[in-house]
Amino acid sequence: MNRSRSLKSRPPGILLTTLGVVAALAGAGAQADGLADLFDGQLPNNFPFLNGAGTAATFSTAGFVDLTNQFHVPQGTNGRSCESCHLPQVGWSIRPVDVELKFLLTQGNDPIFNPQDANSPTPDVSSLQAKRASYSMLRKGLFRRGGNVPAKGALDAADRDILAQAEAALSVARKAMSEQAIHTALAAIISVVAEADRYFDRQAPWALRKTDPARMEAVLGTLVVAIRELAEAILPIIPESAQRLIAFIDSGKDGQAIEQPTPIFPRLELEEEAA
Repeated sequence: MNRSRSLKSRPPGILLTTLGVVAALAGAGAQADGLADLFDGQLPNNFPFLNGAGTAATFSTAGFVDLTNQFHVPQGTNGRSCESCHLPQVGWSIRPVDVELKFLLTQGNDPIFNPQDANSPTPDVSSLQAKRASYSMLRKGLFRRGGNVPAKGALDAADRDILAQAEAALSVARKAMSEQAIHTALAAIISVVAEADRYFDRQAPWALRKTDPARMEAVLGTLVVAIRELAEAILPIIPESAQRLIAFIDSGKDGQAIEQPTPIFPRLELEEEAA
């Protein structure tokens, strides 16, 4: 459980200690055992980490957080552990600024910067500048990769249901657009988008990857087909973006690897107004 507290709730001595630890974390964060070294393997309950709202702390019924268990220790050969992306000092999460800090402190050599999560499957990491470019999306907290579009595979009742809903939405949207009832078309599309999101959560393909890879492929393949149906449905309303999505999906037909994906709807970056 994470708790936030006002800076006023901490005496100056503790705040100074916290500042020192945060500074040390910045230097040790590049190593998988950085926190374990700093806290001798145990993060005390309610140890305060400064944040924008004051401080954040973690409480464990054991009296401390064990920094030497499997969550915090790399289990493979790439140097990553769960802690690589779940930092106790930021509420067991990670922010783009944290990824950027890891890059700056390690010159892109922190275990989080793995070629598997670079902009392309064959990133250029020959220089610091090349690494910066190759991990530009990861440094913003984004993970996108090209690859093969999964085949639809053997379907179960849940798969057939979401596909039927997507097909029905396409039919409803086409009829509605012929009658200039854009609101009806959008309502049908949005309803299936929400159901597809629930289907994704229920099927949990990230878990199936370990327990049933064939089922994972079927789920992802089903979603690809459903998304394409929905793209067809919304094509008259946002033709350029929908066509890009359709072309992107179709590029993976017949087992062809799709190219590195790019956002259909780019993030809007607003410039901060001068104070």
